[in-house]
Amino acid sequence: MDWLPDPPDANPCQSRRYRQNADVFNMLVSVYGSKEIFVKEYRELLAERLTKSWNRDPQFEQRYLELLKLRFSEGELQQCEVMLKDMRDSEHIDRLVDNLLPFPINARIISSFFWPKIENEEFTMPQALMIGLDEYARGFETHKGSRKLEWMSAVGSIELEVELDDVKAVVAVSPAHAAVLSLFTKKETWTVDEMAAELKMDKRNVKKRLEWWQNSGVVYASMGESEAKTWHLASGTSKMERLQVEHDMEEDISDDDKNEDMEAVDALEQYWIYTKSFIANQEPVKAERLHTIFRMFASPGQHGPTLEDVVAFLQRKVKMNLLSCVNGLYKVVKDAPAQ
Repeated sequence: MDWLPDPPDANPCQSRRYRQNADVFNMLVSVYGSKEIFVKEYRELLAERLTKSWNRDPQFEQRYLELLKLRFSEGELQQCEVMLKDMRDSEHIDRLVDNLLPFPINARIISSFFWPKIENEEFTMPQALMIGLDEYARGFETHKGSRKLEWMSAVGSIELEVELDDVKAVVAVSPAHAAVLSLFTKKETWTVDEMAAELKMDKRNVKKRLEWWQNSGVVYASMGESEAKTWHLASGTSKMERLQVEHDMEEDISDDDKNEDMEAVDALEQYWIYTKSFIANQEPVKAERLHTIFRMFASPGQHGPTLEDVVAFLQRKVKMNLLSCVNGLYKVVKDAPAQ
């Protein structure tokens, strides 16, 4: 192990790790130009993770916020504190209303004043889903008095069991995808125009979701031009069977090294906004430098990602044409699509 002495002006009350983390933190803040912009970006990233990730350990975000509070005043992170409190309160409401519901619902109930704007898409939700949501809302109002829930139809995830002939698949999809597929329980064939009118959904969005189900082997289109096509449910297909296999693989919790490596790489996705901004302002950047930063984000007592995990994550972005890599140096691809 290589030993490096502390610099002469080092504070004896601060560990080397503390000073290294402080250097990395200051470097990150410099990327955004000010603490205020850094907090704004973190708040938006936190909102995305809390509303789109349903398997996140609620303690993870709290530990990470506690680390940030070492660098910020209490007031600067107050909105983030409220956001995490909303998650704890939501879990409490889930438990209170659980016995009233026809199927399990885990809600994210937010105090909109403290959250960044969350993009929503209005459309008609499936009746079967609305029955459960209405029951949840009534249970909420029973415990919260005058407060009422306003559901955001574009946010969240629904687990569906899809059965075609003798082939079954369980998939997790957005409410919009579920709404499109649910129409086939009313009649066997639809056009895009009919679906758009029924769901009060933009035709382009209807078509996009139909194509997703088509790629999954659940629906198919008859010959025709664009919206004139007639869409039908498919019969049981190998694609459907593969969809179920993929879902089973996602839920399979094993000790396989490859799966563990992929989980570590996937976990770095939450830092992509930071990573892209950092590389754009400091480029070219080596993976080793980013590895140092990612390790700072690790929870106390955890080692964080390995250098191999960081390289795999960066190479994933290279394949997506979001980054370029020459001789181990990474740059942001200009005019790359926002992701």
